Amino acid sequence: MELYIFGFRPDSQPPAASQESTVATPVLQAKAIKLLWSSWCDAVIVHQDVAGSWSISYRGTSLTATQTDHLCQSAKIKDSLSNDVQTKVHFFGSAMHHGLGGYAISSTDSSESVDQITLFATDSEVEQGIPEVQSYPMSGTRKVTNIRVLSDETLLLSIQKCLTDEDKIASIPNIKQLRDRLSSGTSFPDPTHPPRASFIPTRWATNATTVTILDEEERVWTSTRDPRYPKCLGRPYEGTSDFELVPYLSETRIAKIASGGYMSAAVSNEGELFVWGQACPGSEGEPSVLNGNMESNQSTTGIYAESEQEEFVRCLTVKIEVEEAIVCDVAIGHGHILVAAELHGSVGEEKKVVFAAGDNSRGQLGLASVGEFVEDFVEVADLKGKRIAQLAAAGWSSFVVTADDI
Repeated sequence: MELYIFGFRPDSQPPAASQESTVATPVLQAKAIKLLWSSWCDAVIVHQDVAGSWSISYRGTSLTATQTDHLCQSAKIKDSLSNDVQTKVHFFGSAMHHGLGGYAISSTDSSESVDQITLFATDSEVEQGIPEVQSYPMSGTRKVTNIRVLSDETLLLSIQKCLTDEDKIASIPNIKQLRDRLSSGTSFPDPTHPPRASFIPTRWATNATTVTILDEEERVWTSTRDPRYPKCLGRPYEGTSDFELVPYLSETRIAKIASGGYMSAAVSNEGELFVWGQACPGSEGEPSVLNGNMESNQSTTGIYAESEQEEFVRCLTVKIEVEEAIVCDVAIGHGHILVAAELHGSVGEEKKVVFAAGDNSRGQLGLASVGEFVEDFVEVADLKGKRIAQLAAAGWSSFVVTADDI
């Protein structure tokens, strides 16, 4: 496998505007590679050598040397990589501010004492005397399986009842209050979002204004605390911050969700692609698929939205050489979007393309030049024919893990 990073690299300087790019080269090659966390300023990458051993790599500026050593040497995190059925690790933090804030480890095997939350103090917190690394075991009838930090610093916690394995959502105003609860042994708050017995979150995605969640029935729910941007919800604003179903997608089974900046996307089990949202405030442009300015018959290879669309969610047509392709993955950063698609021929031939659109000020689209906003989806030539194992994006960076070459 190979890892490519386009745009701002968390451990180096970004390319200058209008700088000509060279042919994309991987920054890492390994038997297996997974990106576990990314923000505008850092990334956590795990990779496996030919002997099957996992290593943790941190690239970025938000963690201190002590925090980085803890992360890269954590036996519990490494164990979770080889035992991903029984043990899960979820990283959390502020994607557009402080970066990585910590991680939660939870296990389905109650006999193992692995459940814990680890917090990484910021520079200002360290100056106040807070330890750089704080780890707290989870015990009792409830445990936290996932944490999301919203743009206003509110935390959303996925809380599991140990006796029922049922996840619900609760909120805490900020990291400080989470730390106070953990250090004092105070129980976690009762789940409050939303009061529906059937709502169990399985995947999360957040952007500047909105939280998007996929439930166990593969339906999409959204919530916002900032009603100024109703397009980001994918539905009309109902006047509350409660999670509500996205009506347009209510009858479609969704396999993947992604969110960043002021856009969100979903990929169905059949490989259909849906997007909603708007351009980032102050942006030089807006992807044309959001405003329906392009018809699907204008090119043979590309991604298009018909002019007649639902008010909020756009159902997109993805083509590779005239034929409609299926979408395998999607990732959204702060104003840019990447899409991986495949076309399966009648004689077993496969054609693989990565498309990109949006902000390219740092070269985050992986194109031949840096600087111009790209309104229409274009093909990333350096990735043509490569099988995509993972797409991710955050801030002004894009991360692509490929599984093989042409």
